[in-house]
Amino acid sequence: MRKRAYSEILSTTLELDFYVLSYKVTDPTIHKALGLNTKECEWTVQCRTAPPLKIKVLFDKNVLGRTEVQITCNEQQIFPMGGGVKSRLIENFQQTWPFRGMAKGINEIHFVEVRLYHQGQELWFAGTVTKQRTDGFFEVLAYKPGIGGYFNEELYPFVNKKDLRVMLTKEAYTAPERYLVLQVPANDPLHDTRLTVDGGENITQFFGRPTPNPKAPAQPKFLMTVAKDRSMVSGNIGHRELMAYWSGEARAINMNPKRPGKLVGFGSKAWTLMVGLSEHTIEVERKHHTSKHVTVTIDKELLIEALAEDLGYDGPGWQVTFRFVGEPSLEFEVHETDPNGSPLESKGMVVQTKIYSRVCVIHIADMSNLSIAVLHVDGRDFKELPLYQEAHQQQQISISPTAMVSQYHITVPYKVNKEASASNADGVKAFFNMSTNPLFNGQNNMRPNDFQGPDMRYNQNQGLLGFLACCCGEQALGPDTRDPMRSRVETGHLVYVAPALEP
Repeated sequence: MRKRAYSEILSTTLELDFYVLSYKVTDPTIHKALGLNTKECEWTVQCRTAPPLKIKVLFDKNVLGRTEVQITCNEQQIFPMGGGVKSRLIENFQQTWPFRGMAKGINEIHFVEVRLYHQGQELWFAGTVTKQRTDGFFEVLAYKPGIGGYFNEELYPFVNKKDLRVMLTKEAYTAPERYLVLQVPANDPLHDTRLTVDGGENITQFFGRPTPNPKAPAQPKFLMTVAKDRSMVSGNIGHRELMAYWSGEARAINMNPKRPGKLVGFGSKAWTLMVGLSEHTIEVERKHHTSKHVTVTIDKELLIEALAEDLGYDGPGWQVTFRFVGEPSLEFEVHETDPNGSPLESKGMVVQTKIYSRVCVIHIADMSNLSIAVLHVDGRDFKELPLYQEAHQQQQISISPTAMVSQYHITVPYKVNKEASASNADGVKAFFNMSTNPLFNGQNNMRPNDFQGPDMRYNQNQGLLGFLACCCGEQALGPDTRDPMRSRVETGHLVYVAPALEP
């Protein structure tokens, strides 16, 4: 019998833990009401599925040369404590927000081992971490021995990190503890304030937006139906759409530059980009004539408004890097299988997801003419991207599982019904037990001269032997030399002596 294939596995990276949804720096060149030597920085940062943090720092250097600071997080003031709008820093200020990062090896086949109790013993089994829960536990697909020598994938939805270890190194497996750190030095807070990840990289290296936009209309669910014999997979999506959706392919739709002039200032430029099946509009402009602050919006929502030095860029012109992060999902309707891999009539749903990112870089060589700004996506100029064309009416996908793996790198999953194993085992036991099966107990309308089964002394726990004696009676090798009244039956390595047939 054909063994089951592994589930499809896709990798993720730690760099996707944090997303800077927006970053804005305001100084007197933008907002004169702030006054001289005044600056305001505002970040909106999200770590994976945690609620976003909106961190705001206000700096005000008074006539005496002292810089007073006010710090808020989600509209709650965290400095100064105990009242007051602003206060001078006596010592360096540091605020840390801890987060649980993404563990390594998620969705990598047999990256970990899971400790389970099996047949009264504590054993380690190969496993695949399929999900990292927000409460610190993990969902693990364990690879365990089953009935008939088969190995089965069994899902454990609530596994403690203490029961996991890395298969190759045998080291403890855990999610990394990550930190968002705000550092405000007392000597020069106006220029040296930094928001970093784990106290190292500046948070401005983590600009990102999800695709599709959460505020856009929800995309339809894509359903794949698998035949019972697994010969064919059909779905409610076309071949071209599936390829773009699953890979997050970037395609160019439109580019709209506006030259500088008296009415439009320094000019602007907009790109319309298709990522997967989601459309995004990226626009860059300079809104303020008195400053070199550049504003970048995505889908009409602010991403960046800052100077080049605020972003840590010290090259010519102005440049920023951001990414679109997608998580496509496919739902498979499959026939359930028992632990031996035999298909059942019952059906179940299995969801497969993956994570991808498209890295975008905007570079402005001439700050007085933003119409010549360039956009690169994954290292390719926007002009070199394949053009997006409106899809014609496509035939819905119908493909074999083998071709689906080769063409789309999508493995058709299985769904095991553990309850089916118990019922099947009971049926096998009943079939081979003569005391419960009338086929072998001489009470199923058998003629007087038909085979009546072994002696009563063999009835207890000898159903299988009785079955072999019954089915192989025609292959009797003749009278046994030790007992002429008996016939001998041989089946492979099994030799069983049954009562002689009555004439």
